[in-house]
Parts: sequence; structure tokens; C-alpha cells
Amino acid sequence: HRIQGWNQALRLRNFYALNSGSEPRQEFAFEERKPGEGDFIYVDFNQDGARQQFEYVYAPDIDTARNVRFQLFNSEYIQVHQASWNQVLQIDLREFGAEGCRLCRMLRPLSLESTVRFTTKLGEETAWESRLNPLYFAFRPERSIAYQSFVRQTLYFQRGHPVFEFQIGLDHSGHKVSLTSGAEERKSLRPHFRMRVRAFNTTDLTLDVEQQFESRTAQLSPDQDYRLFTRALQPGVLWQPSQHLRMEVRTGMRWVDDLLHGGEGSLLKTLSLETALSLSPGISLRWQTAYLHARYAGNTGELAAFHILQGFRNGDNFSWELQADARLSALITLQLGYNGRKAAQAASLHTGRMQLRANF
Repeated sequence: HRIQGWNQALRLRNFYALNSGSEPRQEFAFEERKPGEGDFIYVDFNQDGARQQFEYVYAPDIDTARNVRFQLFNSEYIQVHQASWNQVLQIDLREFGAEGCRLCRMLRPLSLESTVRFTTKLGEETAWESRLNPLYFAFRPERSIAYQSFVRQTLYFQRGHPVFEFQIGLDHSGHKVSLTSGAEERKSLRPHFRMRVRAFNTTDLTLDVEQQFESRTAQLSPDQDYRLFTRALQPGVLWQPSQHLRMEVRTGMRWVDDLLHGGEGSLLKTLSLETALSLSPGISLRWQTAYLHARYAGNTGELAAFHILQGFRNGDNFSWELQADARLSALITLQLGYNGRKAAQAASLHTGRMQLRANF
């Protein structure tokens, strides 16, 4: 159903569904392609020489990905009862008119966006009333065959104001899948804060602060499980002297601890510069370069280390990107791109691409 009110200041959409049937346990296979034609790369984390599913990870640079994933069909079917609930809530108190109440005028700078999606799959052994609850996994996760959860809630103050604005938010995601090799579960919780202040006519100061908790639990490879706790601080300066030129410098520090393995963690220091330039109504350029210094205290050959270091290595790491877009006609757009990546104690990787799009 949909609800709108308060002079369009409130918008609410809800969707609830129940499904029942049989489905196979998931099983995947990976096929090797040419670099850039896949989504995954292979990393032998446990150094046993045998390729296992958890050792295929999303490529940090898509142009190096050379493995694609296929779902295999099998005869191991299970009976499932699925309950789903999706909700989108938007509250924009700026829609209130000046003739509103005094409290409403005080709250006008606030706006809220909330999106939630929950899906739970249960088996035959559960009670019928439990099968109606899409949030059952939050109370009895061990009895859930599979689930998916997503929450994004953001509160804005003076959103889009030219001088000052800030936002606070909470993001959550989680899923559990039933594989032929056993269950695998991942969770993420991230509270965050962002602020922007106009310092001069053409210069803004920004600040991002966040914490994040991530975990992975798998029956197939429990030695690669992790529970990570991250704190990050990232200030920045945005300079936009005209509508054709925009430059942003950001620096930051990120502390990551692996709570499952005695607090092993890392310190990541970053510095980046991004420039966007519009040469004409049909031609634009974007250049981005970044420096990352990583210091990881644990075993760099584990899945947790790959996740923490974002595919880089201990030491000094660099990445850069150049992209040019040109509108050749009302229907045809040409895009040229160049990417570079230099991990510590590794050779540089250079990738170029060209894309021609036609919209009819």
C-alpha cells in the first residue's frame, strides 16, 4: 500500500508477500575467462593448492577479474516458506508551509529517508505463525534456512543548503545462504556522520566519521571466519570556482581490528585528489588519484586480510584513473578510460578501455 500526507511531506510504501515451495540448495562453479571479462579473482588463502568457493572474491579492480560464477542445478531440494517485507519511508518537513505551527517551522530543516527489506526462509519444522514473520531470523537465526536483510536510514539537517548541512545514518545488511557445502552468513552494521560547511565563496569543508562491524561465518571454511570492527575519519576540501571545474582533496585514517583473532588489525592512511572538468557541453574529463599506506598486523594470506586491505598490500599503494566522455551526437556517446594500480612490492597494472554507446 501507499500513503501520502502532510502536503506530500510524508510518503510511505509497504510491500508484504508470502511464498511457499521447493528449491534446491545453492551450488556454484567458476569458469576462467580473459582478464576483464569476469567478476572474481582467485586467491589461494589457505595455501593448499585446491580451489575452493570462498577463495573466489570480487576483484578490487574489475579489469583484472577473469572468473565468472554459475549456479549449478542439483537434486537436493528443500521445502521452504518465505516471508518478505519491503518498506520505503520519506519525510521531508521542508514541504510544510510557513503558515504551519511553530513546532513545524522549527523542524522544517529536517528530512528522513528510510528503506528496509527483510526476507526469511523457514523449513517444515517451524510453526505456521513463524512463517508469517519476515523478521524471524533476527530472533532465531539458527532455525532460518536463509535470509536477506537491508536497512538504510538517514536523517538530514538542511539537506542541499548552500552554506551548511549534515546527516547521520545507519546502514545494515546481512544474508545467509544454504549451500550444498553448508550455510554461510555475512553481516554488516555501519553508523555514519557527514558534514559540509561553506568556508569561502568557492570552497567547502567536509568531514566523514563512521564505524562499521562486519562478520563472516561459514560451515565449509570456519578457519577463514572474521569479525571486523572499523573506525574511520575522513576530512576533505572541495573547491569549485565555476560550474565547469570541480576539485576535491580528501585525507583520512581507518583503524580495523579483527576481533575473532585476538584483535589483529590494520591502520590505513589515505590521501586522494579528484578533478572534474567540463570542456564543452558535450565533452567532460575526470581524473582521480589516490595514495594508501597500509599497516596490517595479522596474517596477510587470509580472507580477512584481503577484505581489510581492499586488495592492496602492506606498505605504500597507489591508484589512478582518467575518464573522458564525449557526446558525438544526440544518440551516440564515446567513453575513453585509463586505470592504473600499484600495490606495494608489486608491478604496476595499467588498463585502458573504450566504450561506444548508442541510445535509440
